Amino acid sequence: MNVPTAAGVGLAILLLLSTLANTVNANTLLGVFDPDQGRSQGKFNAMNAWQGKSNAVQTLFTTFDMSEQTWLWSALDNIWSSHAIPMITWQPQFWQQNTQPDIEIAVARGDYDSYLIGWGNNLKTYLAGPDGILGTGDDRRAFLRFAHEMNGNWYPWSATMGQSSPSDYVNMWKRVHNLFATQCGMSRDLTANSLKWVWSPINFDVGDFKMEQYYPGNDFVDWLGTTGFNWGTSESWSGWWGVSELYAATIPRLRAIAPSKPVGITEYSSVTTGQGVGGKNAWVNDLFNFIQTYDIRMIAYFNLDKNEGASGGLKDWSVFGGSSGDSTFWDPVTAVNYHCLSTYKNGVQSNFVIGSDVNNPRVLSDEQFAGFTQILPNILPVASILPSLSLPLDLPNTDSETDLIVFQDSKVGAYNFMVWGSPGVQASPVYDSTGDEPAAKEGSTSLKVHSAAWGGAGFFVQPGSMDYMSLAGYSKLKFSVATTVSVRIDIQDRSGNKYSEVVTPTSEMAWRTVSISLSKAASAIDLNQVFGLFLATTEQAGDFMIDNVRYQL
Repeated sequence: MNVPTAAGVGLAILLLLSTLANTVNANTLLGVFDPDQGRSQGKFNAMNAWQGKSNAVQTLFTTFDMSEQTWLWSALDNIWSSHAIPMITWQPQFWQQNTQPDIEIAVARGDYDSYLIGWGNNLKTYLAGPDGILGTGDDRRAFLRFAHEMNGNWYPWSATMGQSSPSDYVNMWKRVHNLFATQCGMSRDLTANSLKWVWSPINFDVGDFKMEQYYPGNDFVDWLGTTGFNWGTSESWSGWWGVSELYAATIPRLRAIAPSKPVGITEYSSVTTGQGVGGKNAWVNDLFNFIQTYDIRMIAYFNLDKNEGASGGLKDWSVFGGSSGDSTFWDPVTAVNYHCLSTYKNGVQSNFVIGSDVNNPRVLSDEQFAGFTQILPNILPVASILPSLSLPLDLPNTDSETDLIVFQDSKVGAYNFMVWGSPGVQASPVYDSTGDEPAAKEGSTSLKVHSAAWGGAGFFVQPGSMDYMSLAGYSKLKFSVATTVSVRIDIQDRSGNKYSEVVTPTSEMAWRTVSISLSKAASAIDLNQVFGLFLATTEQAGDFMIDNVRYQL
């Protein structure tokens, strides 16, 4: 058996990263809120026909009112029969009676246990499918978006609204989750491929509390989402808010909260007020560019014109079947001529947008339903050429000068770290798996690799997590190195621009600075597009250390 050289492994890794960079975003689940909420699927099906791709996710809203259950469970059946997965936005409040202040405290205390267990058992019946047994091949699926927009000031479960705290919200979430597991027979293991819990703050914080304070923890959440609307000039307090203005600051915060979890935009929309239909078309086009660049794993459009806001005026949120549009679509089934927005249809047709799979009885694959949360499974198929491969290492989000936080003061997101080589290869910092997420071992100051015969290491950034850094105009990559072996340094951007440098050894492990010139024509590296960032490989036995990687004008 031929053992591949380090250079060969480095090339394979670069090719792998280049491939993944072009495919990793091909996983944005397509969803929509339809105002009929599953009671009737006529308009939902008409929208699918118009856009040429079926929505995989259908959002609906329900409250704690008992009367809601007279239609909810049959609506879930209808949605599933339309070959879509319901995303249940479950609101701990009442429409038919006053909602008590600080309801999250009451829920966490157990005051609503009887109702919650009953609701959970009904959900289990839906999930179990025709055979009535959860955990078998005919199970159905659902996303459960519980107590959303908690960091605003308009819902009673928000700490800003009463004499409660974010910890009360967390306790409420955990109690509901635990009741479902212990009293309703819906443990996380049993429902791993049927139920996903979605934690979804609004895209900005209102009041004294931050969204981060409301996070229940990785053991209680499967997806993270956010909400953001462009109100245009429809209200005195609003303006024409661009897509980046709404989401660019929020997405990295969500990724910093839970680097291993998929992120979606679970409610979004735009009006025409301020820039007309043309402006809305441009906004929607920007949205589809944004979700690809920022690796958004799910989108759910709020498709309802609605009288709301301080003015009470009609907000033409819809892209299909609303009061505005740039075209129409005649649906022979419902016998309705619907107003439509063409740019939305064009965006839906993008290859990276995933619709319902008509050949899959469960609508999506398990991986799609889970949001492709791990990079490692995509790397494992090439393990045959990587005799030793570490787990991904999610490095801390910080502005300080610490190991492998490559861009100082750039508010970066999560990195992933790999090491490979012949048997006996070692690396530090080692990952620490004692917490909820793998993390860099405290006190690490540099990347050190010991190669027994050949080996290498690299750290990679997920697309879109470099949200505030533009490198146009930067001309050099600098780093510090100390090595007893020849080390080849490779960097590559998504466009295919490659830069390399061979670092020669010294007799002792003496630190020195290395500079790699970058092509000005390539505008250095676009960090919103990059996947593979920095690779170091050697074909010799020995040690090397890398530290203080930075860009220079």
